[in-house]
Amino acid sequence: LTFKIYGCRVAVTNVSPTSQGLDLLAQIPQGAVPVCGSTIIRAHHVQLNAYATATDEYFFYFPTSGVFQHFHAQVAQGGKCVATTEATASAELHVHDSLP
Repeated sequence: LTFKIYGCRVAVTNVSPTSQGLDLLAQIPQGAVPVCGSTIIRAHHVQLNAYATATDEYFFYFPTSGVFQHFHAQVAQGGKCVATTEATASAELHVHDSLP
């Protein structure tokens, strides 16, 4: 729905017995507007202790109806992508002015 605030939560878990430094990249869907202090693209470093989980949230709304792409979050370590869903896939979002 347009003008409804949506949110995404990205969770990253370190399944190793050693601390890991990771870089997280996430972005709001195309056509969306960030709200609640979120930004269009969010990139930051996280230091995860052994077997720890970190979460990040971001919020947005769609000012117009349409079909928009949402690209998956990615995790990098040492400049190389080490985790994502299908690297070339994106989710197609269908946004409407009202419920059918």
